Amino acid sequence: WSSDVCSSDLMRRSGGPYTVEQIAQDALALADRLGWQRFSLIGHSMGGSSIQQVLAAAPERVRALVALTPVSAIGVPFDEQG
Repeated sequence: WSSDVCSSDLMRRSGGPYTVEQIAQDALALADRLGWQRFSLIGHSMGGSSIQQVLAAAPERVRALVALTPVSAIGVPFDEQG
């Protein structure tokens, strides 16, 4: 399974929410629907943050994570310039 998170046309029409936590819950709901008790996840950038949230929410279900240049799951504080 591959998720294009929020950039697909279907997701843009869904009305959100578009949070990392919701993306993680959506991934868990899909795994439930597919009957996957345990699974591995790969995420890049914000996808890396989302898979960290999946691990935090359901550690017993995650076999392995591969995070490629992930955004931190605890957020990134920015200075005044952004």
